[in-house]
Amino acid sequence: MKNKICNILMIVMMLLAVLEVGKRQQSISYSVESANDAENMEETEPQVIEETGVEEKLSYYVTCRWVDCAPEQIPPIEERVGGKYNYVTPLVQLEIPSDKVREKLLNQMLIEEGQKRLPGGTREQWFENVMIHIDYRSDRYLCWRYIPMPSLPGDCEREDLYFTLDLKERTLVDHPKRGQYWTYWDGEGELYNIMKDSWEKTVEEQDMAQSEKGYTLHEIQAECDGTVFPAVEVAGLADKVIEKRINEHLQEGLKACIENEGWNGDIDGRQELFDRTKIYISYKSDRWLSVVYSIQMAEQWSGEEDEICDLPIVVDIKTGERVMLDDLMDAEGLINRMSINKSWRVDSEHIGELNGLVRTEKENLQDMADKGRAAMESYHSEWRAFYLYRGGLVILMELSSYDYEVPLPEIHEYLKVDPWYD
Repeated sequence: MKNKICNILMIVMMLLAVLEVGKRQQSISYSVESANDAENMEETEPQVIEETGVEEKLSYYVTCRWVDCAPEQIPPIEERVGGKYNYVTPLVQLEIPSDKVREKLLNQMLIEEGQKRLPGGTREQWFENVMIHIDYRSDRYLCWRYIPMPSLPGDCEREDLYFTLDLKERTLVDHPKRGQYWTYWDGEGELYNIMKDSWEKTVEEQDMAQSEKGYTLHEIQAECDGTVFPAVEVAGLADKVIEKRINEHLQEGLKACIENEGWNGDIDGRQELFDRTKIYISYKSDRWLSVVYSIQMAEQWSGEEDEICDLPIVVDIKTGERVMLDDLMDAEGLINRMSINKSWRVDSEHIGELNGLVRTEKENLQDMADKGRAAMESYHSEWRAFYLYRGGLVILMELSSYDYEVPLPEIHEYLKVDPWYD
């Protein structure tokens, strides 16, 4: 009996430990009582959730409360193990001392969403099977998830265990969240299908679908060394110097490929190649713009490569400068995480591949023995490029449908900038 109580207490401490925020330090643990004593949300003492390493002095505190689950989540009495139990759900709640009205509205929204997504259970069942973990905290965003230990709760999809709250807009942000972010073994990734669908739309049509309206995007026909190619151009920024700098960056990837040696005077062949350029607006906000140019080099003939050269460009709208992966996050930490998750050896080979994510196309292509078309055909065979999407980033792989898709809450500790959830 003593060992059982110790085990339960250990799980409780893992689930709900103390969050130190500024001068407020509390140590409140869930009471291991009969589930018959579960009270309603208003009467239950809040429990503080631990998250180590988060910044302090935020405008709110994170707590957890037992809330009665939705009636449809309660099993019939004859199906309940051990008789008649109250069925509850532990739900994340906020305390906002400076704005109690906002606190009440947000908490009610979180209760309704939590009751809709999560199954009910006894307190003991939750203690034994699930932990709550905060992935990211700031005054703008709060990301958390329920981590199932042996298995998922009944009738619960894995993506339903992930929550991202936008405190400014007072809404839950819906962005890709998966338990298995590598799509290599699962066929085509969801984001790759979105990119393919976007190829059928004009740049202007894709721009209209973006939420950011502070500036506009349109397609132009640019020229370099006798070759005409389609490119994205920004218009409507107040600072025309920054606008011009951005538009130069939006063409430099394609120009680097055109200016490469090795075309052997085949201007017609080069033009035919760049006529196949497809454009995808993967992310647009008042801070970042991410555009992907995809060129079909040849028809796909094997399952190992798709013969597509992807050239993503990410720019900072505030400064007009091009952004590489190490500008956004600790890139070496990210690749170590990828290696651990996939059981790879972190060796010089993988660190060498990392270099492609922090250099421009021109720098990468200069290292290749083959130039021109051959350089473009081999350009995508290693990790040489990435792009942003709402709530995450994509590292491009040999086969586009196997691109490495990473939601930001999973890599929050490596971010150098605010996450792009808008």
